[in-house]
Amino acid sequence: TYFQEAIINYTFIVLPGTVYIIAYVNSTNITYGSAVNIYVKLSPPISGGTLTISYEIPGLTPTITIGSYTPVNGTVQITWIPPQAGTYVIKIYYTNLPNYQPSSTNLTITINKAPCSLIITINGTPEVLHELAIQSRIEPVIVNAQLNVLIKSNTSSISGIMYINMSGIGTYIFTPKMPGNYSIIVSWPGNINYQGCRATYVLNVMKAPLTLYVNGSGNLIAAGGY
Repeated sequence: TYFQEAIINYTFIVLPGTVYIIAYVNSTNITYGSAVNIYVKLSPPISGGTLTISYEIPGLTPTITIGSYTPVNGTVQITWIPPQAGTYVIKIYYTNLPNYQPSSTNLTITINKAPCSLIITINGTPEVLHELAIQSRIEPVIVNAQLNVLIKSNTSSISGIMYINMSGIGTYIFTPKMPGNYSIIVSWPGNINYQGCRATYVLNVMKAPLTLYVNGSGNLIAAGGY
């Protein structure tokens, strides 16, 4: 009996594998200016491919790429400082063709406005008709921030503005016309990244001293004493 050689061809398809993304952050609720640590783990723990991390502030920004990274043993970890306060959608996308299907996941984090503080100091002699420099220091330094100034006494009120310089200080010049207690309120309404803040200072303005002198004609002259 004789047998002829037979060849059998069998075709099969190997489908791309599925990758699962596990992602989390050190906190989903942080303060503006603080860093966010983003941790990503792949299952299976693949080395290679490209993991892209992006963010979007719904209604405010398009999707912006933070960076692209190569996982090592299925792990990527980055530290990132969000550029402004708001609610962020963190988008994580992994691709490793042709062996694995693309995979993605999202995270939502909230970046809260940071607090600020104001301190008021007075430079000058607190007497009637003496020029006083009302200075306010803001922390953190927010250059060109416009601060509102309100000066109130029992009989009048004055409002004005000051601007913060590179040193974090704003100055407003005030010349009291009457003695007594003045309430000085400096405030800032805040902006997209910082909460508003205010400070109050109570200033006691004294009467100017009375000075007596005799002129060349022998006349007695009084000055001051407002």
